[in-house]
Amino acid sequence: MMFISPISFLLAVSFSLAHATEEVVKIPSNTSLPIVDLGYVKQQASWYSLTENFYVFKNVRYAKPPLGELRFRKPVPPVPEEGVQNGSVYRSPICPQSPSDLSGVSNDSTITEDCLFLDVYVPKGIASHDSVPVLLWLYGGGYAAGSKDGFYDPTGLFERTSSPMIFVSPNYRLGAFGWLSPPDEDITPNVGLYDVRAAMSWVEQYISAFGGDCGRVTVMGESAGAGNIMHTITAYGGAKSPPPFQQAIMQSPGLVPIKNNPQGRTNLYKAFLTRANCTSLKCLRAAPTSALIDANKYLVTYGAGPNSVGFGPVVDGDYIPDLPSRLLHNGKFHRTLKGLISANNAREGGFYTGPPENLEAGAFESFLSTFLPTISFSANATLHKLYPSAPAGDTIGEWTRVTDFVGDVQFTCNAQFLASAFTKGVYRYIFSVPPAYHGDDVAYTFYNDGEQDVNISIAHNLQDIIINFVTTGIPTSKQEPGFPEYWPGRRSLFFNSTNEVDVDPWKSKRCDWWQTGLFAENPRTI
Repeated sequence: MMFISPISFLLAVSFSLAHATEEVVKIPSNTSLPIVDLGYVKQQASWYSLTENFYVFKNVRYAKPPLGELRFRKPVPPVPEEGVQNGSVYRSPICPQSPSDLSGVSNDSTITEDCLFLDVYVPKGIASHDSVPVLLWLYGGGYAAGSKDGFYDPTGLFERTSSPMIFVSPNYRLGAFGWLSPPDEDITPNVGLYDVRAAMSWVEQYISAFGGDCGRVTVMGESAGAGNIMHTITAYGGAKSPPPFQQAIMQSPGLVPIKNNPQGRTNLYKAFLTRANCTSLKCLRAAPTSALIDANKYLVTYGAGPNSVGFGPVVDGDYIPDLPSRLLHNGKFHRTLKGLISANNAREGGFYTGPPENLEAGAFESFLSTFLPTISFSANATLHKLYPSAPAGDTIGEWTRVTDFVGDVQFTCNAQFLASAFTKGVYRYIFSVPPAYHGDDVAYTFYNDGEQDVNISIAHNLQDIIINFVTTGIPTSKQEPGFPEYWPGRRSLFFNSTNEVDVDPWKSKRCDWWQTGLFAENPRTI
C-alpha cells in the first residue's frame, strides 16, 4: 500500500463553495479610497463593495518575508514601508502548498514564500474612534494547503448582520515551510503556529486603527484552522502568553494525536533534504523556492516512509509541551476565554471513505496503520475493542466503524475535549445536514445569497448564530429550540432542519481513551 502521511488525511475543504459575484469599485486613479496609518505602513483600501457597503484592505503585511535566513524560523515583525500600499503590488499571495488546488485559487503564479499577509474587511462608516467586534478566520487544509483568498468570502456574513463587525483573514505557512520540525537542527518547530499567533497579535495591536475592538475578538477556524486555535488555547501548557482573543468558534478542530516521534521527524527532514537536492540546512535556506515547493509536494503526497510523520504540529516541549487533549484533561490550558462554540459534523469520516458501497476491504487496518504506524500492540488491542469489527456482510456496520474511527481520531473527540474543558459560556453543535461529512458546514458558514447546493434556511440560521456570538457573546438563534449552553448536562444542538437538542454523543469511552494519550506512550518500534 502506498504510504500517505497522517496529516495529509486532514486535507479537506468544501469544494462546493464558490465565490460570490461581488459588485466592487476598484481603486480609482485619484486614490479616493480610505487610508489607514499603521505606523509601519500606510494601507489604502483595495476596493469597496457596493452591495454590502464594506471596504476591503487586501494584503496587509503582518511579518517580514520568511526568506533566506528567515526560512523555518519564527515570523519577524514587518519593517517600515514608504508611500501608500494598497495590496495590489502583491497580487494575491498564496503560501507554497500541496495540492495547490485546495487553496481555492488556481493561479500558481501567485504562490510565493512572501505570503505572510492578511485581509481586513471594514464596514463603511467605521472610523478609528469606533470600537466594533472582530471576527478572525483561519482556513483549514490539513496544515498543508489553503489560503486567505480561497473559498471564504464573508459577504454573506456581512449581509446577515445588523451590527457592524470587522472580518480578518490571514495566511500562514504550510507543509514543510510551516511544519518542518527535525530535532537537533537550527529550525524552529511549528513555525506555522507562530505565524497564526503573529496574525492574532497584529489584530491585538493594530485593529483599532480600522475601528475594531481588540477586547472583542472572536477567532473562528475549520479543520486545521481550528486545530491552530486549539494549540493557541493550550500553548505553553497555560503557563504564559494567554491568547489575544476572547471568544472562539471551533469547527471540526483537526489534529492527529501524534505525541512525538524524533526518528520520524528526522526521517522526514532527511527525505526533504534529498528531494530538494540538498545536504544541509544551509543549502535549504539558500535553495530556490521552486526546489522546496517540489520537495514539499512530493512528501505531502507520498510521505517519507512508514515510520515517518507528516507535516503538521509536533510536541516540541515548549509551545506544545504535550498533546492538546491531555493538556485540556489536566487543566494545563488558558482559561481566559469568555465564550466558546465547539462543533463537528455528524459523520466526519465519510469524507475519506465515501458512501458505504465504496468502502474497501481492510479499510480499518489501513487507516489505523496510516494514522498510528508505531502504536503498541496493547494499544492496538484496545482500539479493536473500542471499534469492534462488524459481522461479515454488514457493510453499513463496517462503514460506521471505519468512519467513527477516522472522525474520532482527527476531529470529533477534539471538539468534545474543548467543550468539556471550559465550564462557562460553552456551546456545542453537531452539523447534521446529510451527508454531514468533514467540511460540509463551510459552505453554510460562508453562504452568499444566490449560491446553490445548500439549505438556505439552515445556512442563514448558522450565520445568525455566528454573527450574534461575535457581536453579543451569545449565539442566539431564531429557530426553535434555540441554542442552549453546553452545561449543565452536555447539551448539544444537532444542527439540521429540525434542530434537536440532546446529550453530546462524543462524551464516550472512545474519546475518553483518546484523551488519555496512552496510545502515544511506549510506541512499538518498526
